[in-house]
Amino acid sequence: MCDPVAGGEFNAWDGYITGRILELNRAKRILQEWKTTEWPEGYPPSILELSFKAKNEGTEITMVHSNVPSHQVDSYRQGWIDYYWNPLKEYFGIKMK
Repeated sequence: MCDPVAGGEFNAWDGYITGRILELNRAKRILQEWKTTEWPEGYPPSILELSFKAKNEGTEITMVHSNVPSHQVDSYRQGWIDYYWNPLKEYFGIKMK
């Protein structure tokens, strides 16, 4: 579920991930506050930034996920690869960096 406007809330994976859209600049940038049910109590949300840039015949996506609890960094890094980037790669049938 996602309310696709600045200030809109979202959740994914049956409520495991929740957050709020801070900025939505069509075809250029998405900025979100983001956390999971595994976040330490009282820890502030992380910041997820997705930037989009037209490149050749496609789009280059840059992702920066900051302020993740230090003991969870490796797990979330691998989660992005396993549950988002690899499925997107397969869906689009393209090589991704």
